[in-house]
Amino acid sequence: MENLLMKKLNLKKSKNTKSSYLGTKALDQVRRKYGACDHNRVSYKALEHLNELLWKRIDKDGRTLRKIGTLIDSVKFHKDIIEYQKNQIDGMEASYQEQFDSYIEANKELKEQNTDLILYTQKLKEKMYGKFSIKTWRNRPNKKEDN
Repeated sequence: MENLLMKKLNLKKSKNTKSSYLGTKALDQVRRKYGACDHNRVSYKALEHLNELLWKRIDKDGRTLRKIGTLIDSVKFHKDIIEYQKNQIDGMEASYQEQFDSYIEANKELKEQNTDLILYTQKLKEKMYGKFSIKTWRNRPNKKEDN
């Protein structure tokens, strides 16, 4: 107890003797402050004070744990919502990817058909007008004879 009291008061042992020196006034003040008796044991007063402090700490820890529990529940709830939304997005992405692929296929088919149609019209023009361009057709010398 004396070592504890010395640490609390920041006292040092004297160099001359191995024991520490505390004045009787200082020792009495410390005993009154911490509720120790003359026989250097803890009194009921100090135990009750410690009990009150522990009770306050337990109550505060309980409130803190309840808050943490509600926060954990909230985080789990939000995590479930995020997972649900991810699954929805993945499903939508797959369906849109299928539609996109079908559009690409349709576009390729239309491009082929358009190319075939252009080639066919060029063949028809060659049959009807021969192999010359539209510019030469416009600039021909005897336009009146065509009709």
